Amino acid sequence: MKTLLKWTAGAVIALSAITGASAANTLKWGAARDLDSLDPYSYGSTFNLAFLNHVYEALIRYDDKFNITPALAESWESPSPTVLRFHLRRGVKFHNGAPFSADDVVASMTRVSDDASPLKGNLPAFKAVRKVDDYTVDIEMTHPYPLMLNDLTNIFIFNRQWLVDNNSLKPTDAAKKIEGYATHNANGTGPFKVESFRPATRTVLVV
Repeated sequence: MKTLLKWTAGAVIALSAITGASAANTLKWGAARDLDSLDPYSYGSTFNLAFLNHVYEALIRYDDKFNITPALAESWESPSPTVLRFHLRRGVKFHNGAPFSADDVVASMTRVSDDASPLKGNLPAFKAVRKVDDYTVDIEMTHPYPLMLNDLTNIFIFNRQWLVDNNSLKPTDAAKKIEGYATHNANGTGPFKVESFRPATRTVLVV
């Protein structure tokens, strides 16, 4: 089965589950705007982040009752009042086949907290990120901050090597027209993979 999510800017999104050459079910819905960027750190809009949540994953996420639940992290604890320790899921792969590890979390947190990142303000208590081992990371806060888990639900994780290979370790900024490889390309761990992206025209996601 191949599932398609087709997005036409300002018009229609079609979700098609195709089980055979002649069988198709399609859900269509409209929207008044287009994606600002495929880079989830490029523009801090709810619309952009909600769409890219189908492509990328964060360490944690909300369930349908707004409880914080595991995503790329399978569990977490607080070894001290200013540190959150995340234990990462094993066996996860990015859409390009690269394995997920703590290096990806470190690179992503470093990128999103860069002074040039439009999403830096979404992490007001972030201080540092440290790799404990290949599947454990510590996120240090400037002070005890009970909303840090909530803030992290919108911080999606990139593959470090993909960023390096495409000269994209520095963030982009849609509002300032600062673009990069991640503006028009994506490589997440989410349920949908970007097949094509034509700004103001159409975006196609596939499973």
